[in-house]
Amino acid sequence: MSQTGDHRDADQQALLGLLPADGSPAGSTEIRSRLGWDTERYARACVRLEEQGYVLSGQGRGESVGRDLTSVPPEFRPACGRPGSRVIVRQVPVTIPHALCDLTGVALAYPGHGGATVTAPGYMVANSKGFRLEVDAHSLDVTITVSGLDRNAGEAVDDRRLVQFGLTGVVVPGRGGQVPAVHHSSAPKPGPPSAIRATMTACRVGFRTS
Repeated sequence: MSQTGDHRDADQQALLGLLPADGSPAGSTEIRSRLGWDTERYARACVRLEEQGYVLSGQGRGESVGRDLTSVPPEFRPACGRPGSRVIVRQVPVTIPHALCDLTGVALAYPGHGGATVTAPGYMVANSKGFRLEVDAHSLDVTITVSGLDRNAGEAVDDRRLVQFGLTGVVVPGRGGQVPAVHHSSAPKPGPPSAIRATMTACRVGFRTS
């Protein structure tokens, strides 16, 4: 996946903006209709987003397309695009790409080290417990680091520590409670840019390379 900088054009941003923030799939036909685009224009924007690792699409005509959140740690995903949510960060340091997961208005915390709410571009806050949150002024990517941990390269939070601090998951407004946080031993790392798929994905219907 290649998401260094923001290389999306207006069509790609418009398409991405209509996809559900939590990564759930949307019908390709419905999205294209809402955009008012012909098949080729939709396919070109969708394929470029697919190549850059921003979207995943199904196979064949009439299939679905959704945001590719595989590079976003599981505990953040239910809070994407949901201001007022609270996330217990499980692994630091970590950077969440704004283009994939909008954390504006989301409260982030690391057990035993406090936390902060994501606000404006260029925003940075650090507390006396070592928690630091920074919002990139250009990309709006959110980076969380915590100093003073036992491991020099960062530390993963296990379920026992969550219980110790009375924290059991991600709280998302309107969902009737908590979404269990998923433990992962290491933060997902972006892979190389995706090759253009030879199969007929939902993005590639109507796509022309010439």
